Amino acid sequence: MAALYEKIMATQLKIKEENEIIGFGIGAPMGNINKGTIEYPANLPWKGIIPLADVFKLHTNLPVNVTNDANAAAVGEMIYGGAKNMKNFVVITLGTGLGSGFVIDGKLLYGHDGFAGELGHTAIRPGPSTVSATAVGKDVSKHMYQPQVLKGLF
Repeated sequence: MAALYEKIMATQLKIKEENEIIGFGIGAPMGNINKGTIEYPANLPWKGIIPLADVFKLHTNLPVNVTNDANAAAVGEMIYGGAKNMKNFVVITLGTGLGSGFVIDGKLLYGHDGFAGELGHTAIRPGPSTVSATAVGKDVSKHMYQPQVLKGLF
């Protein structure tokens, strides 16, 4: 973490005249904006709850926020991308898993626990799951334009 911070600050010195770093935003699978943690990521080698913001804060006095990677993508699309000037939209991501970020009335939907709208962790059948969101997402992406095949997945 220290090496990453040093690299960021070295870059800051190079671009200081044009930009100033005022804080850090980290988008990660299962990132919890309320706690600054990554919680039980199914497709990463880390286990349990990782206090990522606290670890990063050991190296800086600047604000550090951790959020879900799909929510970060939704904010990016709202500010800089295809959803600029849109008030209501959904971003769906497929990477380390199947993720989503919902924007309603121009505000990102977090819910009470920071995980609202997580399509990758939606129960399709009652009971425990034996398939990760990544497996479902990759299978869905293979057949994206074949609705008759999608019915068989669920």
